[in-house]
Amino acid sequence: TLVPRLVTTAERMGAILDQMALQGSVTFEALFPPAVDRSLVIATFLALLELLRQGAVRVRQRVPFGEIVIVGAAA
Repeated sequence: TLVPRLVTTAERMGAILDQMALQGSVTFEALFPPAVDRSLVIATFLALLELLRQGAVRVRQRVPFGEIVIVGAAA
């Protein structure tokens, strides 16, 4: 039986920042690959909240219920 590897919030923070460094911005949806396990979703969401709290990223949503885009704090 395979045991899923637990991912830390710090690892996901790094992954989000790396993805943004390559692309400039990233959609909320793109942070969660298909068929991802619950622990990765939770770690990713907590990582995003921590990056927001630290002021490292900002979130934009042009219209209610529209696409959510994460951008660098300087953007």
